[in-house]
Amino acid sequence: MTNNLQGHTALYIEDDPNNRELIETALSAFGMQVEFDQWAIPEMTMSKVDRLRPDIILLDVMFPMGMSGYDVYDALKRRVVVNW
Repeated sequence: MTNNLQGHTALYIEDDPNNRELIETALSAFGMQVEFDQWAIPEMTMSKVDRLRPDIILLDVMFPMGMSGYDVYDALKRRVVVNW
C-alpha cells in the first residue's frame, strides 16, 4: 500500500468511538494524519478547523447533544474558504 496521502490532514467530526477508530485506521494506512472532534460544538469545531487547516473534513450528521451535523456543516460553509 502506498502512502499517497502523506502530509495531508483529515478532521473527522464524529461522536462514535468505533467509527473514529475505523476511519483513523483506514486513512492512516495511506499516510494521512487524522484528527478528531467528537462534540461538534460549532465554536470549538471552528477553532480546530482554523488551527489544523485540514485537507478534508468528514462529518457525522447525528449528535447526541441536540445539534445536527447539518448545523455544523452550515457553520463550516459560512466560514471555510475552499481553495481549488
